[in-house]
Amino acid sequence: MKVSLSWLKEYTSVGFDSSELAAKLTMAGLEVDAVEKRYDYLDHVVVGRVEETMPHPKADRLTCCRVNVGGEDLLPIVCGAPNVREGLVVACAVIGAVLPGEFKIKKSKLRGEVSKGMLCSGTELRLDQDGDGIMELPGDLAPGTPLAEALGLSDYLFEIDLTPNRPDCLGIIGVAREVAAFLDPPADLVLPEVRMPAASMSGSIHDMISVEIHDPDLCPRYAAAALVDVKVGPSPFWLQDRLESVGLKPVNNLVDVTNFVMMETGQPLHAFDCDLLAGQKIEVRRAGENLFFTTLDGKEHKLDSEMLMICDGEKPIAVAGVMGGENSEIGEETTRVVIESAYFNPVSVRKTAKRSGIATDASHRFERGVDPEGTKYALLRAAALMAEVSGGRLVDGVIDECPVKFEKVEIHADADMLNKRLGTSLAPEKIKTFLESVGFAVTAGDEDKKFLVNVPSFRVDVTRPEDLSEEIARLWGYDNIATSFPAVPAKRKKASPRIALRQEVRECLNGFGFSEAVNYSFVSAGACDGLGLLPDDPRRSVVEILNPISEDLAVLRSSLLPGLLDSMRRNNAHQVESLRLFEI
Repeated sequence: MKVSLSWLKEYTSVGFDSSELAAKLTMAGLEVDAVEKRYDYLDHVVVGRVEETMPHPKADRLTCCRVNVGGEDLLPIVCGAPNVREGLVVACAVIGAVLPGEFKIKKSKLRGEVSKGMLCSGTELRLDQDGDGIMELPGDLAPGTPLAEALGLSDYLFEIDLTPNRPDCLGIIGVAREVAAFLDPPADLVLPEVRMPAASMSGSIHDMISVEIHDPDLCPRYAAAALVDVKVGPSPFWLQDRLESVGLKPVNNLVDVTNFVMMETGQPLHAFDCDLLAGQKIEVRRAGENLFFTTLDGKEHKLDSEMLMICDGEKPIAVAGVMGGENSEIGEETTRVVIESAYFNPVSVRKTAKRSGIATDASHRFERGVDPEGTKYALLRAAALMAEVSGGRLVDGVIDECPVKFEKVEIHADADMLNKRLGTSLAPEKIKTFLESVGFAVTAGDEDKKFLVNVPSFRVDVTRPEDLSEEIARLWGYDNIATSFPAVPAKRKKASPRIALRQEVRECLNGFGFSEAVNYSFVSAGACDGLGLLPDDPRRSVVEILNPISEDLAVLRSSLLPGLLDSMRRNNAHQVESLRLFEI
């Protein structure tokens, strides 16, 4: 999971530098594998001023420039941009720079003229979408100033290795919630406001599409919204920039919105071309007799009859929670869109992804469990953004089918028990503050040290008091919990008669020169074959292991003799001819 610091700051205040934040995230259970500067490719890009220009003697569309980059000499640079002129302040990549796309700047000759750098457009530097000419900078910038410094470009990317039990942090908002809890007192978490433009259609979404869930055990909730008159095209720069900051490639404005909201909230979404849906309906059901399906990547997959599919009135159109189909994808001619936001059974998605061999960002999140109460918020957020970036109009209403209601988890907690389990002495108010800082609702019980904790829907991993102990430990700080060891009583307690007899036997046999053997409890199925026992002898009865690690450890032993004889065999093989063994 990649997290951009600048994106993180949209939802909460961050009062730490990059290294301190990485350490705090790691200690809170969100291990940071790497921290990198996002704009490190600008290290050899500086502010330059074009001091002289002259037409290229051998090319009408090229201009020979002499550029001031803060050194003693002016750099000769050949430029093909139509807006280059004397006095222009520009972004200049000098020799040694490596621009996005692994484009290396080196000394070269263009139609016979030496060029020792490159005057860059905003597109080439991934700073804006204007690729028609070189980037024009404010005239008061000093030549030679690093471009990142001159433009105030500072961002860090955190590579977080999340454990499977923390799907709530597979969205930037989830990580921001954790960061907000680090501050003392905890900072506020500011969720994006959903600004829904006024619906401008006379009809209802129910006149445009219907949704029916045939397998509510695999899909407890399915929500949908729709837009019309959309125009498919490139996304605005801010949207492309956000996606590229976390390693996603922009596709078009509609698909980019679904990916943006997924990375923001952790809720995967999908958009269908409504005009490609047969029967104006969506059905959520098992694949059944549909044996083959072509996904968005153009690959055909063989389906299992139990795989959950999203279908229209005639055919499957998506593998539920995994990937959409080629037969309903958004294209340049799309004008009407249906947005899907759903909660799928994690086990079902995991099995489907494994059997089909398809691994996607969506399946990665659904397999671990998304927020069952967050489907509608993510849907509305996506619908509003799509209307903004595509010029489309929202259709009145939202479909929200929820045949299986989500039951919130309540946990009865005891401050004394939490402290005893952790070896801490935290006050009940401190414990309450810790839990509330990450979204838990805490109500005082009948006694001062007892609580009723309502677990937020996005924390699918918290179900019992022991889980609350883990929350307290990581928020308090594992390094703040003192290391201690169990108290060992000085006076030895009297052993039970059974233990005492074993010890007495052990001491006697050791005194006679015997060595104690401790053999595996698992043996091979034929271990008793050489003992001459009758088939009905109880010592031949064995318990088979369902998943043995080898054939030699396939059953639970019913006699000590096979193990002792095998120990004797191995000793004899090592030239040990005199042997006294016993086993209890």
